[in-house]
Amino acid sequence: MTSGSSKTELVIYVAIMGNLVIASMKFLAAAHTGSSAMLSEGIHSTADTEEVLLNIEAQFVLTLSANELAKVVSQLRRYHPNIKRIFMEVAPMKG
Repeated sequence: MTSGSSKTELVIYVAIMGNLVIASMKFLAAAHTGSSAMLSEGIHSTADTEEVLLNIEAQFVLTLSANELAKVVSQLRRYHPNIKRIFMEVAPMKG
């Protein structure tokens, strides 16, 4: 991994942690004030953070070889029955 790549990854992970702290504070503010708008903001911040995590996971999947991808799919199949279809839709994008 190059130095620039690891710095980028560090920034991404720090941003994720920051977003989670912000979401937590919004949930606490919603609980304290009873504000439904603040509750929805907390949910929105959490969803934004999960989107970043899914993008990181997608980048990882795109780096796998076909054999490695097949191993991951077989291990995850017990958690999600349609996982093979989901991963096989991603695999052609690797080209």
